Amino acid sequence: AGVIAEANDISLSERIEDMEEVLVARPDEDLLRHIYGARRECLVLRRHIRPVREIVAALERDESGLIRPETRPYTRDLYDHAIQVYETTENLRDTMVGMLEMYMSSISNRMNEVMKVLTVIATIFIPLTFIAGIALVAFFVPLARKPSYIPKGAQNLLEGLVASLTAKETYYA
Repeated sequence: AGVIAEANDISLSERIEDMEEVLVARPDEDLLRHIYGARRECLVLRRHIRPVREIVAALERDESGLIRPETRPYTRDLYDHAIQVYETTENLRDTMVGMLEMYMSSISNRMNEVMKVLTVIATIFIPLTFIAGIALVAFFVPLARKPSYIPKGAQNLLEGLVASLTAKETYYA
């Protein structure tokens, strides 16, 4: 009965609810570790409650006379509690599986946002790089004997533009 009393402790389900709130607000790797830790606790609890449930079921079905008739309602009640705890651990495990899926989906969505920004930057700068390459060749060939500050100025302008575009975005959590 100690396992059943331990399983009725609501701290695990409260922690899972708290983790769900954090998951919706801002998922991070620390939360993922907590989810896996709670999942392990739930699996250990489930692994311990299954034999208790079977033992209590055997006591309830016992025809040997070891259990007095006046204690049979208590064994049924104990069996009902064991079933309830087992089902609760199953529900918590399912909740944690859903939380893991939500975490992975959130991370995937965040990565998609980063990829959108990088695609826009690449779409802008790949043609500019091509044009600048042709233009620089056109400048360097006629001006091969004269020093030119045009390429250095263009480079500084492009670096400043990339820095200003990427400064507004946060790529890491």
